[in-house]
Amino acid sequence: MVATFVGAGASTSASAAPAHAHAASPTTVDDFTFASFDGDYRLSRDAQGHSTLTTVETLVARFPQTDQNHGIRRELVEDFDGHPTGLEVVSVTDQNGAPRGYTSDSSNGVRTLTIAAGHFVHGDQTYVITYRQTNVTRYFPDTGNDEFYWDTNGTAWAQPFDRVTATVHLGPGLAGALQGRRPPTAACRARPRRPASSGRATGSGSRPRGSVRGRT
Repeated sequence: MVATFVGAGASTSASAAPAHAHAASPTTVDDFTFASFDGDYRLSRDAQGHSTLTTVETLVARFPQTDQNHGIRRELVEDFDGHPTGLEVVSVTDQNGAPRGYTSDSSNGVRTLTIAAGHFVHGDQTYVITYRQTNVTRYFPDTGNDEFYWDTNGTAWAQPFDRVTATVHLGPGLAGALQGRRPPTAACRARPRRPASSGRATGSGSRPRGSVRGRT
């Protein structure tokens, strides 16, 4: 298997898609920004050889001081490449591990988490979303390998991001070889040549506000 992390590029069908504000205001709910998105991805495989992925996303939303927003919505992929990923949401918390209330609904292979407080939220608010999936790789004929090619924050957000980072940890047996380039076109490829310790690849983007909206 080849596990590929691409630090920037076009969207794919594996998109962890956009979030929108859940708020009382009917006209300005999208008028906020994200200070950061940090994605931590642990790619491995189970005893049957199926790919497994545990993801921890940390989003810091920057809301106005006016009474406008109650929280955010986050869409997570349930189906990938024509098959279910067995999506399991483990937890939704703040930066201190305190649970944040949320509701979820599913439609057309996408699960939408509405993470909303019972009151207006202001300033910087941190949302930590942990979830698990399986069968997250696909075969690419042009390379002749099973590859992990995954969107990080998605591409269709109404809000800009000041910073986006992604870290991919490769489980035992997937880190026999690592090669790649530095961000913003960071790539990690791992071929199971022999038992090896975990590998890690990182990619990041930090640009003027308004220019970072999605990374793959």
